[in-house]
Amino acid sequence: MKRSILILFALVAIGVGATMLYLGQRGRGLAPVRSAHLSGPSGEMMGAMHRMHEAADKAPMTDDIDRDFVALMVPHHQSAVEMARVYLEHGKDPELRRLSENVIASQEAEIRQMNRRGTVAAAGSVPTAGSAPAAADPHTAH
Repeated sequence: MKRSILILFALVAIGVGATMLYLGQRGRGLAPVRSAHLSGPSGEMMGAMHRMHEAADKAPMTDDIDRDFVALMVPHHQSAVEMARVYLEHGKDPELRRLSENVIASQEAEIRQMNRRGTVAAAGSVPTAGSAPAAADPHTAH
């Protein structure tokens, strides 16, 4: 009997610990474990990731795939733009600098495009696939 109680207690403790770790990583009130000690450019990039997770957590999900896609993708792209700007401010590798410039240009263009589509989605008249022009810059950064 004592052994069963100890095993049950250990399983509950592990479950609570894993849940707290998960929630901390998802930005739900607990400090993310990996970024707690970071400062400088790495900390700035982790901050961008944290803001993205917070925005995604706060985005109202409607079961309308058009609206929900935009609501989640815009913060995702904005985070990429923020991280690329941090890299341009601090990074030295010429290839990564060019990549960062491309990320900023393509992600900002896609954010504008999604915001336009999101406005259309909110009005209830989302064009069907293929009826709107494709993005001028295909996104291949991630």
